[in-house]
Amino acid sequence: MITRPFYERDLPDVLDDLAAGPYPDYLDGVLSVTARRRQRPRWTSPERWLPMDLALRRAPARPVPWRALAVLAILLLLVALAVATVGQRQRLPAPFGPAVNGVIPYAADGDIFLGDPVATTSRTVITGPTYDWEPVFSRDGTRLAFWRGDGVDDSRGRLMVAQADGSRIREISATIVGVRWWDWTPDGRIVVVAGSFDPGFRIIDPDRPYEAVSLAEGFGIDVPVFRPGTDEILFRGRSSEGIGLYVMNADGSGLHPILGPRPTTLDQVDLVQPRYSPDGTRIAVQHWDEATGHVEIQILDPSGQVLKEILPEAPDWFIGWPVWSNDGTRIIAQHSRETSDGSSPVQPYVIVDVTEGGGGGRHETGPSLPTNGATVEWAPDDTFLLMLPNEATGRQQFLDPAGGAPRPAPWETDSYPNIQRLAP
Repeated sequence: MITRPFYERDLPDVLDDLAAGPYPDYLDGVLSVTARRRQRPRWTSPERWLPMDLALRRAPARPVPWRALAVLAILLLLVALAVATVGQRQRLPAPFGPAVNGVIPYAADGDIFLGDPVATTSRTVITGPTYDWEPVFSRDGTRLAFWRGDGVDDSRGRLMVAQADGSRIREISATIVGVRWWDWTPDGRIVVVAGSFDPGFRIIDPDRPYEAVSLAEGFGIDVPVFRPGTDEILFRGRSSEGIGLYVMNADGSGLHPILGPRPTTLDQVDLVQPRYSPDGTRIAVQHWDEATGHVEIQILDPSGQVLKEILPEAPDWFIGWPVWSNDGTRIIAQHSRETSDGSSPVQPYVIVDVTEGGGGGRHETGPSLPTNGATVEWAPDDTFLLMLPNEATGRQQFLDPAGGAPRPAPWETDSYPNIQRLAP
């Protein structure tokens, strides 16, 4: 319970006693004077309508803090811009696994184009007097790399990098002769394999032009690839001991074989183009089996142990050049069969189920390939494949993974199939 203090309780009685006290002797005289005088207007007493402290003195005016207000406004503007930038920042896809389909880069007549796989239209993004070829998007879809030379017959080229729309072109390498293979690494660098007279391979960082790092210089190299989620590089190396599959770190340390080295009687098809599955847990590689006289696909674990063999089905003698789907459930491969006249025609591509318990089912898709085969890549969302026959004049084709009829692209090019990856 809350009680009032004593002074609140007794104050009314005290005031009554004071009011009843005697009047002073001069009160009658004062009243007689004031009764004859008119009361002054209230406006003559400033303290009646102004606060007392203002009536007594003028308060000094405070200066407006314009500088502080300007700094605050700039800070608020920067915060707003930062929030807007974060809200509009482009989402990037993971370097491996399924993604959204973007545009298709390709070269024609020394210029670079971007093709739309849905509308089947294209537009020129890089043109000029130089001869440009082999455009490939980085794995995050933000940059486009390509080679630039002086003419169609020139085997020398300089590596160039541009934004995805073809703007801000930069040269990032000195002239390289006889490039056999190249691709983007998961972290946005570029790995290059030059000709047979230039052993090893190079890693070029677009942010550090002309500072290529050479690795594995003691080997003839075939298609080095990065293991997803790690800094390890897998490559097929040829040395005086034979061929083998090797793994090393991107800084050149930790070099060791996981298969071989060993001699082979068919060097050009044995252990070529090994590729990691998108999750990095398996390796698909082509293998020449001398005992049976056929070429098969082996599925290895990262240590080189054989997990599964995908054998050619009679009358085929060859199944190889495997390429993983982005979801890691299928492989597309080329296959060839025996003929009565001794020729080796390459049949349509074959799609092989490589899921656990999937039974290894397979079916063909696309047209019959020329005898020197083709190159192919899965679309980022695995709904189609982009294929280029290895012929003198080529036209890319869209293949149906389910085995439907192929569709020719509306453009002619000899560029390696590539499709921009976008975030979901």
